[in-house]
Amino acid sequence: MQIGNTLGYEIGREYVYTYYGNLHTVMPGMSQQISGVVLKSKILVQPKRDYLIFKVIDMKFDKVHKDVEDFYEHPFNYRTVDELSRFIEKPFTARYDHGKVMNIQVTRGEPVWSINLKKAIVSFFNVDLEGNNAILPRDEAFYADCERGNCIGGIRTELPGMYRIYEDGIYGECETLYDIQKTAYPENPFASILNVTKIKNYKKCRNTPQIFFGMGHGTRCVDCTGDETHPLTSNAAYYYDIRGTRHNFIIEHAIADGEIMYSPYTPDGNIIRILLNRTLHLVEIRDSVSDLVFNEDLVTFPKLTFLFSDEHGSKRVVDLKSEHQLVATYGLKGDVDEVGRLFKNLVEWDFSDEDLKEAIKKDTLPIKFLEVIYSFVLLDYNQIDDFYHRYVESGSSDHKETFLEVLTAAGTNPSFMYAKHLIQSKKLDEDEASELLIDMPQHLREPTEILFDEFYRLCEVSYVKETFTLHSACLKALSTLVYETCIVDYHNTWNDAKENAVCTPELATKYFNYLIPVYDREMSIPERMLYIKVAGKFAIKESLDYLEKYARDKINKYPAHLRMVAIWSLSKAAFLYPEKVREIVLPIYRNWTETHEIRLAAFSVIMRTKPDLYLLKSIAADLISKEPNTQVITYVYTSFKSFAESEYPCHFDLSQHLRYVMPILEESEVLKDINEWTYSKILMDSGYEPEYDYGGFTMLSYIMANDSYLPRSVMLKFNEYKNNMNYHSFEMTFDSWGLDHVLDKVYGPRVTGDVNPERSLWNFFGRKRPTRDISVNKEVKEIDQNLHIVTRDYEDAYVNFRMVAFNNEIMSFTLNQTTLAPLFTEGADPFAMIQNFAGEVKDFKVRTFMIGEDMSLFLPTELGLPFYLEQKQPVFTHFKNKDMKLDVKVAEDGQYIEEIGAKIQGHML
Repeated sequence: MQIGNTLGYEIGREYVYTYYGNLHTVMPGMSQQISGVVLKSKILVQPKRDYLIFKVIDMKFDKVHKDVEDFYEHPFNYRTVDELSRFIEKPFTARYDHGKVMNIQVTRGEPVWSINLKKAIVSFFNVDLEGNNAILPRDEAFYADCERGNCIGGIRTELPGMYRIYEDGIYGECETLYDIQKTAYPENPFASILNVTKIKNYKKCRNTPQIFFGMGHGTRCVDCTGDETHPLTSNAAYYYDIRGTRHNFIIEHAIADGEIMYSPYTPDGNIIRILLNRTLHLVEIRDSVSDLVFNEDLVTFPKLTFLFSDEHGSKRVVDLKSEHQLVATYGLKGDVDEVGRLFKNLVEWDFSDEDLKEAIKKDTLPIKFLEVIYSFVLLDYNQIDDFYHRYVESGSSDHKETFLEVLTAAGTNPSFMYAKHLIQSKKLDEDEASELLIDMPQHLREPTEILFDEFYRLCEVSYVKETFTLHSACLKALSTLVYETCIVDYHNTWNDAKENAVCTPELATKYFNYLIPVYDREMSIPERMLYIKVAGKFAIKESLDYLEKYARDKINKYPAHLRMVAIWSLSKAAFLYPEKVREIVLPIYRNWTETHEIRLAAFSVIMRTKPDLYLLKSIAADLISKEPNTQVITYVYTSFKSFAESEYPCHFDLSQHLRYVMPILEESEVLKDINEWTYSKILMDSGYEPEYDYGGFTMLSYIMANDSYLPRSVMLKFNEYKNNMNYHSFEMTFDSWGLDHVLDKVYGPRVTGDVNPERSLWNFFGRKRPTRDISVNKEVKEIDQNLHIVTRDYEDAYVNFRMVAFNNEIMSFTLNQTTLAPLFTEGADPFAMIQNFAGEVKDFKVRTFMIGEDMSLFLPTELGLPFYLEQKQPVFTHFKNKDMKLDVKVAEDGQYIEEIGAKIQGHML
């Protein structure tokens, strides 16, 4: 190669480079199972006046997926793949200005993977040695240069040797550190060699392309930089040997090294490393024989950012019946016959005891379910329809149940559209449709505004709208999906890449206005309760005014349990709008004329608004000097004590504050002798393992009633912490009002005439007592004559039970006065009701497949190929009621039961 005195790329000449790249994964401390790919080629560069023409020549590939001792010494079998070469070897251009790449042009119709590989090549040539747009303000940069002696009379005479800029590349516009060292060229003292080191800071990027899906959405709770861990890190460093000046130069040699490390439990736990390397070496400079020509139209890309598909963003036009975007992008094909074979193999498994034991040993059933999912996600809508008619429609109930489980877990757009079709066409009964609606939001992988609109249209279908359970499930599911996508994901967006966020709070407001009635109208209590819960699920500013009118309710227009639900529903918004939520609930808590149940619900929400130390001290001072209600005293005190002692990382700020509050309370006489279970309390057990940055807490909270031994509200909650995030893993709540009537009916003795009481659960489960000579009826009359007590009126009965997993309400039922009416009728037998319930349970059977943990992440790599990380946990549960054994021990005279024992045997893989 002749060097000559030329400083930069010359028009009329062409430059030949060798290009090599590799990417592979390793898991330190585990077997050397390596997945990787290598490629090599020549690259021809022809300079023009303001752009460069590139052509890849003879690109060859190889891949590895096996145990390899040393990846770099492994003998690869490079080969040409015609299908790949056909696109990658088409010429392309890059607009070039003093080393900076302004855009890239490729042939129209090229696949996305080819465009990305070409963007990666061009990014190798993107070298900004002038640093005119350094991150430091110009005045600071100017004085810094002058202090180093780089300017005379206020005029810069030498460019800085180190600076930071935002530079375009595969990861988007990222902060890039340049370090430039200059050495003289030995054969030509007037020429120089620039040794350039370029380091990318991927923690500071604008609009990094990525695709992330996770079933469990957490909220960030670690704000201190020194405390946060880094579950996913990536970096790249470039090393250049450049001939010429910083304004006009030729790249002679370049090496790029990169790494992506996934360490969900810190580097002390299991980690996955993805290692990358690329080299570029100039081997020949020669005169151009002929210009590279373009026979087709060119498409301009103004950025070098990696593309996952032709379209992206929440507002893109999407055909929801087409296959998943990545399936189309990377040329995969769905095969209905293959899915059918795997599906039949799963559903028609012989669940005899021997086969099941063998499956438990090998864990084959969950794996079989996962195999079906992997094949099913490749199907488009028409293929799913074909599959349904061939393998499900004429099959047994097991075929239908398993199909719905697969349809839910797949989470693709055509899966959702087919679920919508099944519900609209009434091919599912009410329970099946409700369960499908409840489970599906957790699994949807491509949330877009178009999909949200389709979901809303489903909720507006007359059949769905007229069936309260279906309509309720649909509204809750849509609001959960919008909350997770437009609120949680938006605020958790990595690298502040909010411009390309799939959904924003503004879009969430659109669906809030769709679902929540603007004007107050006549509604039943269950319907009103539904809209309150849905409004709370959105957690946007617009929902606060709607919830406030129910929470405050100064004219007692609504029942107490409805107000409590409205107050609890403010909890999600408290995380994002703490001041506004506090304005609503703090006056409620401080109002002594409110019932203690309402006040304690308000207090619980206050604790979620990150209250400052002064407010906590004020509450503590009032508690020991002014508070008239013992239930409030015990609940607030145990709450403060539990949070003060909590080791959960997300409680750290609150715990620190409460350490300074507890001395006020501990010395008070008011708080002695409050350990009885009849007082409202919060009990919490928490832990944290800093080595793996993993923690959790379990909380039991109950609010007792003043006029009943039954609690008004009970909450059991499990939270997990990992990777700086707080996950609401599970929550179970039970609220009850007016259940004393039920208890008296079931457990209380009933007197008829001058005889002993009729048999009830009170004496059926109690020990037998000797019969007295005096009749109970006569004794009751004598007591009533001497001490007459007016019986209080019973409240209307209301019971609500719900279970929530990762912010998604997976189970909920409500019993009210109407539901329980048969129990209150004259002569109703509670034993008959229990026997009927037992009869329904007799044939109870569970056999279900699900995905318990599901996370997938696509990230770009400097090589131009995507990195895909997936973590799944398939689950199989099997239980038959015949395996349940009851051991009932009856007294010798057979009049009462002394003991009941239960043994349940099932399988969960």
